[in-house]
Amino acid sequence: MTPRFLAYLGSCIAGLGKVFWTRCLPIPIVAALWLGSPQPGGAEPPSGTVVLVGDVLRFDQRNVWRRIVEHAPDMVIGAAASPRPRQYGGFARRALERHGTFAELLPLALDPAEFGVDHRRAVEDPALVDKTREASGVFFVGGEPQRLAEVLVGADGSPTRLGRAVVELHAAGGVVAGGIPGAVGLFTGLDAMELLASGRVPRSQLFRGLGLVSPDWLVDQHAFSPGRLAEMLVAMRQLGIARGIGIGVNTAAVVSGGRAEVVGDEGILLIDLSGTRPMPESAPESRRLRGFRLAGARLSYLEHGDRFDMATLEVEPAAAKLDGFELGPGEGGRQSGAHERVVAENLFAPGQLLRLLREVLDGEGHEAVGFAFSQGESDGAGVDAGERAGDDARGFRFRFHALPETKGWLSVETGAERYTMLNIGLDVTLATRGEMSDRREVAGRPRAISITASAPRCAGGACAGSD
Repeated sequence: MTPRFLAYLGSCIAGLGKVFWTRCLPIPIVAALWLGSPQPGGAEPPSGTVVLVGDVLRFDQRNVWRRIVEHAPDMVIGAAASPRPRQYGGFARRALERHGTFAELLPLALDPAEFGVDHRRAVEDPALVDKTREASGVFFVGGEPQRLAEVLVGADGSPTRLGRAVVELHAAGGVVAGGIPGAVGLFTGLDAMELLASGRVPRSQLFRGLGLVSPDWLVDQHAFSPGRLAEMLVAMRQLGIARGIGIGVNTAAVVSGGRAEVVGDEGILLIDLSGTRPMPESAPESRRLRGFRLAGARLSYLEHGDRFDMATLEVEPAAAKLDGFELGPGEGGRQSGAHERVVAENLFAPGQLLRLLREVLDGEGHEAVGFAFSQGESDGAGVDAGERAGDDARGFRFRFHALPETKGWLSVETGAERYTMLNIGLDVTLATRGEMSDRREVAGRPRAISITASAPRCAGGACAGSD
């Protein structure tokens, strides 16, 4: 145990009353877990844990907070990704201490007025660096990951002294929750339609990460934000990254020893581009249009209790799923002839992506289509302004469809539907509004669906999250 944690434990022993019972009573439990786990210096080399946290983590999500502190009796907190580091860093500190760990907020902010110190000096401060290196874990509050990258990564793309301390903490067996764990990451606030139109992410909208997970993976903690799937696909194709993992709100993926487990209220999205192939251009008109095209991608969606291997992508569904219902294109007999296929007029609307994935697995047609069109003056696919109006407006068509390997499970054990969905195919092509309006590209009797935006989950701002 670190000296800071021992000092904190001593203060708890000396204290009485409510503070003792709410902040100190859980400490023996955490300490027992920590002492019972493999320690640095043993026969096996130490391996740290990375907790990939979604962009919002509520205080009452006990499963995730407990997994964060399970092997970290003392932690430091970095909140530079938040526009209000002191406030949201304080929220995170209280949440961590409520679950039995000592936590200290580091004075890291892009605005020097926040803590009275310039972050460029703070990240090189030997005392701050040593404090981070000696902790058993670090928690990064969510927000804009590019802000955190300015603190942890230098202008030359290499980690700052503080960034190196985080890497060393992880290598020594520590816990890193949130932050920028991948080798590279995407800015928030991007325009998905602009990226689809150009087929590229400007270098100015990418940042270097700490590389705590394999460079074969793009990690994103805003995956279910509007348009983020498209942004991830464009970035992965451009950077030659075959696999992506996107984390949902109030959810985490706990990565240790090459395996990951999903914990929390929502789910995670796995993207596999290892089998993609060039999209054929079937008409002379399509050859003169710019825009992102993709064929042969695979998507999987996992929820609480599901586990998977980071190297092989082999998935182990939660026990409740295996005791529930197995789903797949062959279940109940595939319908022949005319059948309904869902058509979503705005793929980027809240909740739409998951509805389409479920339709492929559990619907009648085992296929669903989502469209994306620019809402402003941008042409959306590199065409002249005169071609934007009416049915000739250009956009993109996302076709989700069943593959021979597509399968899934459904559990209603908790009273809510919980899905595991594996290997759903995805192709992305150019499209026009006319195709969407008359549904000529969809056989049978298509039906449009719409999803209303869900209410905010964090009343009063009482949230802390990962970037």
